[in-house]
Amino acid sequence: MFHLASKRRLWFAISLIVIVPGLISLLLFGLRLGIDFTGGTLWEVRFDQPTASGQIAAILEENGVESATIQQTGEAADNTWLIRMPELVEGSAEKDTIEAAFVEDIGSFTELEFSSVG
Repeated sequence: MFHLASKRRLWFAISLIVIVPGLISLLLFGLRLGIDFTGGTLWEVRFDQPTASGQIAAILEENGVESATIQQTGEAADNTWLIRMPELVEGSAEKDTIEAAFVEDIGSFTELEFSSVG
């Protein structure tokens, strides 16, 4: 039978090896708060044709959305993008303008998810 308690110094050392780098990282880089804590909009769209994040960012910037984070989700062939940005109200004129700009500059798309927290 193993006597785990007799190896307590080893277990403390292993714990410190894990905890200390985590604390240092937390102090240096801080926490990156998600949309649930900072508020904003999460918008997932799938374009019918290939597009680049730069095209999406340019359209958003032209329409007054400066601090958007754009990530491709799934496989590249899916053309699915996740856009995190400041709060955008469902059915607002601003959202309609952005949708029209997407269709005009990139082409048709399908809205997979739209949620706002604020």
